[in-house]
Amino acid sequence: MNPIASSRSLENMALMVASDRAPATTERDRSQLPVAPKKERVFFYKLNQMRIFPALLVFVTHVEFYKAYVGIIPLESVLPLAHWGHQSLSFFFVLSGFLITYLMLYEQLKTGRVNIRNFYARRMLRVWPLYYLILAIAFFVVPWVFHYNPVKAYIAVACRNKLLTHFVNALLLYIFILPNVSLARKFYVNCGGQSWTVGVEEQFYLFWPLLLSMCRKRPWLMMLGSIFCKLLILSIFDALSHCALAVNRTHLTDTLAKCTSFVLRFDVEGLALGSIGAYLLLYKPQSLFVRLVTHTVAWVLSFAPLLIIPTLPPNEDWLNYGLRDFCFAICYACLIIKLAKSSSALTTGLGKLLNYLGTICYGFYMYHILAICILLEILTHCKGMNDCGILFNVLLYTGSLALALVFSILSYEFYESRFLKLKSRFSYVLTDPAPQTTG
Repeated sequence: MNPIASSRSLENMALMVASDRAPATTERDRSQLPVAPKKERVFFYKLNQMRIFPALLVFVTHVEFYKAYVGIIPLESVLPLAHWGHQSLSFFFVLSGFLITYLMLYEQLKTGRVNIRNFYARRMLRVWPLYYLILAIAFFVVPWVFHYNPVKAYIAVACRNKLLTHFVNALLLYIFILPNVSLARKFYVNCGGQSWTVGVEEQFYLFWPLLLSMCRKRPWLMMLGSIFCKLLILSIFDALSHCALAVNRTHLTDTLAKCTSFVLRFDVEGLALGSIGAYLLLYKPQSLFVRLVTHTVAWVLSFAPLLIIPTLPPNEDWLNYGLRDFCFAICYACLIIKLAKSSSALTTGLGKLLNYLGTICYGFYMYHILAICILLEILTHCKGMNDCGILFNVLLYTGSLALALVFSILSYEFYESRFLKLKSRFSYVLTDPAPQTTG
């Protein structure tokens, strides 16, 4: 008899006997097995539903800007709305600071720490796919399509004034997510310049979770400290600029002006104020400030600057410019706290529409300039079209708005969503709306 086969049969018999003697796993035993922790869900419906409104103000601003760029007189009737475009960007910075910091503080409160690796993974999945798609379109498609694009000039006169070098420098800065540096250095990129705000946020969030982890007990001190640091840096640049002017150092003055432009656009005060709002709402919901902000009278009074400040004459001085933005950021932070604390939200068809528009708002912001440029390219080539007429402006506004929405919907449904589905693997807190149940 084969000894190997005999030993195997003995092993099989032993296993059968052991299995017969082993008690069956009961329902009680299964209930005691370790279960993966259930993921929390945090979603601010009202904040998501209102995203599209400031995005539309940015859209109006850029329509009039690109009209002026190609030599078309802007509409005086919409110029007041166009002036709100920059302030709408300030709103997005405050909102971003609030949402991102709230989720990190919530995770830290529930688990004792912030998983920084997962945080970076979520940011990459949400931001990078669309950002790099827009980068590819802006650098390698747009220059060969639009006849008025300045990038074509980079290629045409490269040997004369080295603008090709600027094009390459801008491309490298965009690849490394430094579009705001490109803008400060005046390396303009058509259909890609709007991504400077993405650069600001990504650079800010590169260090923000690390700072929050180091300042667990008093995170609000670090938030206020970041605002103070920006003011200090601007003050130093201002003093150095005056010294450079006094000794007639033109090159140094120009460099300091670019540095000042970069720091001014780095809206750390908006991001920090949004973060402070998140801290107060999560840790101090019954504090006097939160109760005042959520009170209707105090809420209305806090928005008085929104009506007063735009009527003031423009001032290029960085201090006045910065203080104006700071006042707006405070107002926006109060609004966000008010809306976030409110439990009610639109649940009608309009509410669902606004919620979806808020979901695709990032895509709308990134695509809207491309849509504007396409409509301008088409309409400026139409013979007999009066570029100052009502028909031209109606077609430009409605056409570019519709095209931007189509781009953003297609992008979200067939491109961005593929990456967004992966976010849950790196999330303790789910940030999508709860699925609707029937019954």
